[in-house]
Amino acid sequence: ECTDDFVPECPKCKGVARPHALFDDEDYEEQYYRKDMILNGIQEADCLIVIGAELDTEFAASIVSQAIAKKQLIIEISPKPSIRYGNVRHLIGDVEEVLPELTKALQVKDSKK
Repeated sequence: ECTDDFVPECPKCKGVARPHALFDDEDYEEQYYRKDMILNGIQEADCLIVIGAELDTEFAASIVSQAIAKKQLIIEISPKPSIRYGNVRHLIGDVEEVLPELTKALQVKDSKK
C-alpha cells in the first residue's frame, strides 16, 4: 500500500530509494549525469538528436543552444516539437514509432556506402 508518507527503500542497502532524476534544489553531478562529457561532446558532434524533450531544464536548453550556435543539424523527435530555430528537422510523432524508422533509414543509407 502506498500512502503520502511512504518512502521507498533500496532493496540492497535499505537506504532511501529515489528516482534517477534531478530535483529543483540539486545540481548536476558528473558521476550520474555526465554533464561535462555531454557539453564537450556537442562541440565535436555533426548532429544532435533531441528525443521527446520540451527543453524545460536549463541543461537541455543549453545543449540545443550550443548546437544552434554551431549550425549543427538538429533532429527533433516529438509529437509536439519545441525547437523553433536553427538547422532543425522535425520528425513529428511518438518516439516509439519514429525512432525505429529513423534507425532503419540510417542503417539503409550507411549500408549503401
